[in-house]
Amino acid sequence: ASDNAGEGSTRAYFRFPQLSEIPGNAEIKSAKLSLYGISSGVAVPQGNSTYSGSPYSSYGLNTAWLKRVTGSWDETTITWNNKPGTTDANQVEVPASNAQWNYNVIDLDVTQLVKDMRADNHNYGFVLQLQNEQIYRAILFGSSEITDAAKRPKLVVVYEVTE
Repeated sequence: ASDNAGEGSTRAYFRFPQLSEIPGNAEIKSAKLSLYGISSGVAVPQGNSTYSGSPYSSYGLNTAWLKRVTGSWDETTITWNNKPGTTDANQVEVPASNAQWNYNVIDLDVTQLVKDMRADNHNYGFVLQLQNEQIYRAILFGSSEITDAAKRPKLVVVYEVTE
């Protein structure tokens, strides 16, 4: 979702519909999310804003939050003005980038967020947003549409079905 007003904030909303395939009587042991950096950007041509030698380092870190979305949304119609709510409960910090391009965040522990989705009985997915949404800060990851499938977000959930 973007405010489409020139300079502004952008957030990334995404979900994994396969979570609904986990049996209701399963105990979630762990959930790990991996996000993969891209090699160049059209929308954000400068790349990530936090790395050694970055001309944007004086604007602060690009540390982000991964939060649980609390309302329904559609990727074809979501905008800044109709974006769903989110909750800070059990939000997970995404570390500041250390490279202009190809910055990966591997095995981010989102176990509690996934457990919360199940407890809430709704999988509205996640939102990635900068902790400080100010100009000249950016952190970039591949989306579900990126050509290289290995760069798409990956969620690995380990669960145990009890009788």
